Amino acid sequence: MQALYVLRSGSAKCFSVSTDGEELVRGFCLPGELIGLEGLAEHRDSCEVVALEPARYCRIPVRRFEFLMDILPGLRREVVRMLSQSLEVSSRTRTRLISTDASTRVAGFLLDLARRLERRGILPHEFELSMTRRDIARHLGLTVETVSRELSSFKRAGWLDVRARQISILAPGALASLSEHPA
Repeated sequence: MQALYVLRSGSAKCFSVSTDGEELVRGFCLPGELIGLEGLAEHRDSCEVVALEPARYCRIPVRRFEFLMDILPGLRREVVRMLSQSLEVSSRTRTRLISTDASTRVAGFLLDLARRLERRGILPHEFELSMTRRDIARHLGLTVETVSRELSSFKRAGWLDVRARQISILAPGALASLSEHPA
């Protein structure tokens, strides 16, 4: 592992490949998010990252990052906060994957994405999905057809407006009650 990256614009997909060649989508990175923190423990990259759209990033050499953490308490606090948020999202996603149905998984995914966008000053209820339905399915442990069916179901219920990759969340409270998140 040589460096960490901060995504400045665009989005990226983090994934690994199983021994049988299947892509396992670990998550998606948005502007302002730090990529590679999980690799610091073993000093090696733990996944592959690919841009989902044109992206800009800032490369931070690991040694420089470690030095800055030693001398800047504010940076250290921010990294701990980011790690905490990442653990919270991972825990929520893992729980959702093992104990919930497809509707709950998709609703939770959309609300988590909206929450992360809002933290970055992006409209949380109207956004474009940079990832494909296949990527979302691989991330949530579902099939592409199931993800598409759930999005269509939310649209029929009046909770979402879905136009290709453009998503408008019309009823965040309904999605929140379905996903067991507070509105």
